[in-house]
Amino acid sequence: MTLRADLELYDGKRTDILERIADAHPITAPLARQLIKLASDDDTRLQSGATWLILHHARAGYTFTPAASRDLLARISADPHWEATLNLLQTLPHLAIGDAPLPALRQSLKRLIKHDNKFVRAWAYNGFAVLARQHPELADEAERMLAQGEQDEAASVRARVRNARKGK
Repeated sequence: MTLRADLELYDGKRTDILERIADAHPITAPLARQLIKLASDDDTRLQSGATWLILHHARAGYTFTPAASRDLLARISADPHWEATLNLLQTLPHLAIGDAPLPALRQSLKRLIKHDNKFVRAWAYNGFAVLARQHPELADEAERMLAQGEQDEAASVRARVRNARKGK
């Protein structure tokens, strides 16, 4: 089956299906490009499944090319479904964030810190910590954002903010 056909079987809930898809489709540069394209699909199940696979492969050590990383960072700005957004935010620590996408990514993270979903907010704060580690000139801004999150947010978000400050 094709990657798209396999992802269409994803019910939006069971990650064991996604794990089987990951096993059936080992990551390569062409597959990474296909996943990024599927992450832009209008079908939210495809968005979520594709971004889950992107995160899975990134955590397993796959290094996305600079072009693929730029495309993934652009997806965050495109405001996908919250689950896809969460997966992409969790992928940030595994990406090299160049200078070109930095302004748009900063704006997206500021917007996502106000998201209705607390998990998205938590990982948007984490995104600021990731930016600061890769771009030290943003350290002061990131520290202000993280400090604000530790004061104003729900306990679960504050826990992610504390871990982000520690580099976890």
